[in-house]
Amino acid sequence: FEPKLDAVAFSTLPYGFYIRAVLIPDDYLSRIELHTSRDILFTEIGWPGASSELIFTTQSQAEYLARMVQLVDAMPQVRLVTWTSLFDADLEAPTLVSESFKLLGLIDALEHPKPALDLWREVHNLPLR
Repeated sequence: FEPKLDAVAFSTLPYGFYIRAVLIPDDYLSRIELHTSRDILFTEIGWPGASSELIFTTQSQAEYLARMVQLVDAMPQVRLVTWTSLFDADLEAPTLVSESFKLLGLIDALEHPKPALDLWREVHNLPLR
């Protein structure tokens, strides 16, 4: 598809593979640049900001975002990064979606901001390169 593409887009929700964001390899995202010269878009990134299993916490969500900022900052081809969902979903709503996916928001279901929201705002206030 390369000659006909303006950009390539990816979704990355690595919490199913890595228990902590610091375990995400340095080349986790940059390997993409080995396969394309096009602009790169991350149309969905995310990490749960809580879970009943206590594996994921609001702190681990903030650590993930900090790690992604670090990785993306080293990639000149990246043109867009978006978070999966601003708000957590209603945990009581019937759905086939897992609890961890419902808790990807930067603001919880009671409209309380999570720590990662401040970092997300900081990142969006950085000057464009």
